[in-house]
Amino acid sequence: MRPTFVEVLDCVIWDRAYEPENFQSWYTHLHGDATSMEAVLNQFRLWHVVDSGPTPEAEKPEMEIYLQRLAEDIAFCWRSTLESDFPRRSFEVRVLDTEDGPVVQALGQR
Repeated sequence: MRPTFVEVLDCVIWDRAYEPENFQSWYTHLHGDATSMEAVLNQFRLWHVVDSGPTPEAEKPEMEIYLQRLAEDIAFCWRSTLESDFPRRSFEVRVLDTEDGPVVQALGQR
């Protein structure tokens, strides 16, 4: 719940998403736009770690609420970590509602 972030070329990237060659590829593709880089690399997709399995139709609303709350808790932890580890920077940490479920995303404010 308390991830590690690394600072690379004015970007703050989740360490699990940072791999030098991949970062360089995105950096070139996005013309060095730090916000776009963070938008792509700083995403936590809940369905990658929370198996909701086949949910009966009657239970889907409850599962959606559970996943949304879990995503909000993770976003809170990410925000807290970023503020603590990078006190001179500002961040926006948000929960995106996608077709596949919630996604936590962190962006530096510039």
